[in-house]
Amino acid sequence: MNKANHCLIDINKPGLQLKLDFALPVQQVLGIYGPSGCGKTTLLRSLAGLDRHPNNQVCINGKTYQDYKTFVPTEQRNLALMFQDLQLFPHMTVSENLAFAVDRRTTTDPQLDVAEVAAALDIGFLLQRLPRQLSGGEKQRVSLARAVLQQPQLLLLDEPLAALDSAHKLSLLNYLRTIHKRFKLPMVFVSHQITELIWVCDELMAIEAGRSVFNGPINEAMINPQTGLLSDPENASVLACLVVGVEPEHGLLKVQTQGGVDLWVKGEAEVGNEGRVVIAANEVSLSTDKPQASSILNVIDGEIMAIKASGGFDALVVVGEKDETIVARISNKSLAQMNLEIGTQIYLQFKAQAINLII
Repeated sequence: MNKANHCLIDINKPGLQLKLDFALPVQQVLGIYGPSGCGKTTLLRSLAGLDRHPNNQVCINGKTYQDYKTFVPTEQRNLALMFQDLQLFPHMTVSENLAFAVDRRTTTDPQLDVAEVAAALDIGFLLQRLPRQLSGGEKQRVSLARAVLQQPQLLLLDEPLAALDSAHKLSLLNYLRTIHKRFKLPMVFVSHQITELIWVCDELMAIEAGRSVFNGPINEAMINPQTGLLSDPENASVLACLVVGVEPEHGLLKVQTQGGVDLWVKGEAEVGNEGRVVIAANEVSLSTDKPQASSILNVIDGEIMAIKASGGFDALVVVGEKDETIVARISNKSLAQMNLEIGTQIYLQFKAQAINLII
């Protein structure tokens, strides 16, 4: 493991033994997933230096931040943590809250401009308001802006969307992607909602009882039995893509995945835009014969790589190659009737409307 992004956490406290050895993101977004009580929040608090656990160990980027004789305080760690409860200073305006973050910078790198960050998060018109005058979604954006303006080496997010409704969650997820792409800010994002992690994360670490049971690309996480996601109704294929064509008269875009698969999706974007496609496993059907005269725009041929039981009398059929797979959820009855097995050549079908394109 590269020493530059190596992280070692060894925490023992009542009810939890957290022992993790993993790579912190350098340019990407790492998702942390697992059931309540598995150690997700303890991990973030330990990284940020908010909890002092006697005789335990926290090493970040090859430096000891905590052990039996050492404890580096939060303000010296150059990390920013965004909580569920936001913790904006109630007596300060938005502008003053952001100025506080700027004053806490420890980096000598080129300074982020407050106006640029405010514009990226659409909060310029809120600068003279107090936190009590903001909506929940506005508070989230201000809190995110304050964290970004600290210019941390790493942004830690502890279920930041938990208090938002679906519409505001989607909005903030898009803002998180904007911030990550524009300012190249690596993040660790804790959530128990796989749909949130799919939207922004490149890698996923699944934790169970204080131990990592999976650590790898988000698409691999969806088909690894250790993550517990095989039976999740939101299971999906998550593939990096590039916009290669537009048909505005039909409201369609042509995208190409890194593996060279061309897909038609609904949406608006420009040729050259990079993003990802999310294809819900429940929306993909299979055929042993090439479909003819179908209204379904996306028909892809491939080889079955794996077949995994997903509970509820269903199976996940994994089609593609090692580095890029698409998953279909079908019934066990269909699996038996079609006589599907590893190595079978198969056609996948899914509508353009079944794909979420995230730019």
